[in-house]
Amino acid sequence: MKCCANIEVVCYFVMPCSDVVTIPIIPTETETLKMVSTFNRTNYAVDIEVQAGQPIVIPNSLNEYANTSVRFYKADGSLLNDTCYILVAFPTFLPVDQEGNTLNIVSDRYDFCLSMSFTVETLR
Repeated sequence: MKCCANIEVVCYFVMPCSDVVTIPIIPTETETLKMVSTFNRTNYAVDIEVQAGQPIVIPNSLNEYANTSVRFYKADGSLLNDTCYILVAFPTFLPVDQEGNTLNIVSDRYDFCLSMSFTVETLR
């Protein structure tokens, strides 16, 4: 597994009952990618078709309250955009308290998530 010189945090909304999720990562080529996600130190891999200039659509198999490490591998083994991603999902519904008032927990977390894009130096 390659080391990641670039790590990007990607925040997206998910409808829990949907079969697929659109994430805001835009490939430059139409191709088949191998998506490898890591959660609780377990890797899951699936091939996905992506379209140049269109957001990536992935299976809705990620936990909407967890951060998941994801790598998209091209056919030649290189990483899409030379980047590893941390996907942070947010459900499309907001929690409510006992009186029916909408809680602002998700939107505060989403705003924080949007500010988290960063690059790290590859360890050698």
